[in-house]
Amino acid sequence: GWGRSSANYNESENINKRFNCKVDNIPYDSKYVFQDMGYNFLPSEISATFALEQIKKLKKVINRRVKNFKTLKKFFKKLNKYFKLPDQYNFVKTAWLAYPIVIKSSSKIKRRSLQIFLEKNAIQTRTIFTGNIMRQPIMKNKFYPIISILMALSFLYGCTISEVSQKTKDSFNKSKTYLADKSKEVYQKGKVNLGFSKKGKKQKKAMTVARKAFGEMPDGEKVSLFVLTNANGLQVSLLDYGATVKEILTPDRNGKFANVSLGFSNLSDYREKSPYFGCIAGRYANRIAGGKFSLDGKEYQLATNNGPNHLHGGERGFDKIVWNAKIKEVGTGVVFTMRSPDGDEGYPGSLLSKVTYTLTNENELKIEYTATCDKTTVLNLTNHTYFNLAGEGDDTILDHQLTLYADEYVATDETNIPVSLSKVAGTPLDFTKPQIIGDRIEQSHEQLKFGKGYDHTWIINKGGNSEDNLSHAATLRDPGSGRKMDIFTDQPGIQFYSGNYLDGTYLGQSGKPYPLRSGLCLETQVFPDSPNHQGEERWKSCVLKPGETYRHTTVHKFGVE
Repeated sequence: GWGRSSANYNESENINKRFNCKVDNIPYDSKYVFQDMGYNFLPSEISATFALEQIKKLKKVINRRVKNFKTLKKFFKKLNKYFKLPDQYNFVKTAWLAYPIVIKSSSKIKRRSLQIFLEKNAIQTRTIFTGNIMRQPIMKNKFYPIISILMALSFLYGCTISEVSQKTKDSFNKSKTYLADKSKEVYQKGKVNLGFSKKGKKQKKAMTVARKAFGEMPDGEKVSLFVLTNANGLQVSLLDYGATVKEILTPDRNGKFANVSLGFSNLSDYREKSPYFGCIAGRYANRIAGGKFSLDGKEYQLATNNGPNHLHGGERGFDKIVWNAKIKEVGTGVVFTMRSPDGDEGYPGSLLSKVTYTLTNENELKIEYTATCDKTTVLNLTNHTYFNLAGEGDDTILDHQLTLYADEYVATDETNIPVSLSKVAGTPLDFTKPQIIGDRIEQSHEQLKFGKGYDHTWIINKGGNSEDNLSHAATLRDPGSGRKMDIFTDQPGIQFYSGNYLDGTYLGQSGKPYPLRSGLCLETQVFPDSPNHQGEERWKSCVLKPGETYRHTTVHKFGVE
């Protein structure tokens, strides 16, 4: 049970005055305890919803006392990661939530946001818990969100841990006082919203991953399509061919869903025609001058498949491989793995690569890359999705508004090989403030001439968010639909390509052609030709050695305005 609180002796009169209602002054009465505690911790159904959304998966909820205290201790260690809970597990022993819960959460709980919300809605009482641990003001300490979550779980699952707690619940159901009625209303609405009431319907569907056949390679190897759907209806479709993003279905400001990723409807078009639609580019994304570089005194010659230069891993890069695929056990996502043998496309060393796509309920598509090798090599992996936020099949991205959080870019020669790191100020490559893409793309500037439009790497300003230490690299908006995409990454650069080589010959998955600049790419990566700039100041190393692990994380966050 909750135990007793010294505040219960004299608080009823204060509550009576504050809320103009009648509360019996009965010191240990379970009904009063609920009135005092329950309304504080469940001020609205939103509080309960928030708590349950953050605890992603409840594996077991057992309405009995805990016999294995290690299980509960493990649960509080998990909470400690988010709330910095002090190492005082006697707190658990006096708590009413005395059953084992195994939780898995896909995102960190924003403690401060919850605390602010609760402070605006809750009734302030003098204590949080009884027993020997805490007698602190609720609104001034960091345990408040934890207890809100525990309270929500307790009532949503109807735990009956002890006679005291059962009496408390019974009293709650029978009580007619103002505070208990408000608490009961909140409790019932919370159950309906969360889908735990037979009378109500779930507000959101469960996150799902579905696997379907998509075709066969010439040698008979099967290719699969994976459809990821979050609770908001946002959907991402992936192929194991090239570890490719095929579709991204997102809503506009009116709630209408559309695919914002260019691609094909069949495997043969991906194999024979694709200009890297949605794929993982590698072993080295972007260009290497002359297809040559040196490692440890040895020169390596790669294919020159882009004029005089090497592009996106060569003739048969990672985009043309059927990756091994496995649906994630935790979270909504797919893990793709593949091994590139020593000498593959001229690169040294056997390389094991892993790319993990995860879709969250925050409408984020998270892409995590890792790789290891058995011999020193060079590596630069990225995703090459073409976006059109007005919807795939719309004929232009020139009306999109783009912000690139970068004060510098990598200037190139006429073959798109870097020549300098230059300032964007005073040039049509300045996207430090929101700019309509088409406003300056036809200006007579040397860099636009070389790229036939925008096809450059911007040097992302240093900075990060508090959770994942990722820098905000770009914001893309479509004013017509209201769709918006933000990109966060740990990479030093982002390649903005404005679809300069689309020419209407590709027929997309909607049956419409893709004309010039009907899609754009925003590819997070190291700088082009980095293998030939080893050791130079401000050029992040692209060299991977045995025993090291390559890591790269990028998040695409979708929204509306």
